[in-house]
Amino acid sequence: MSADDHKWHNLSEGSFSEEIRTLLARIDARRKKLNWSEGYFGKRVVGDDTFVERLKASGRVQVRQMVKIEAFLDVKDADDPDDGQST
Repeated sequence: MSADDHKWHNLSEGSFSEEIRTLLARIDARRKKLNWSEGYFGKRVVGDDTFVERLKASGRVQVRQMVKIEAFLDVKDADDPDDGQST
């Protein structure tokens, strides 16, 4: 783990605000599909049951947490590419 992994990114301002909204939407869609609470999602994916609540409130995320969340969401998306939508 590098020193950058512990840096905080403030995604609530400027051009990053759209990125945080997109991330929260992906988290929300995935946790609802799995029938997980916000706290359970945070605990399972990044080891912090207050993660989603804090992300919504502050827009701040550590690089290492962002990497874990994106990896989890990307793997789940690859496992279920149509996200449960049948044709």
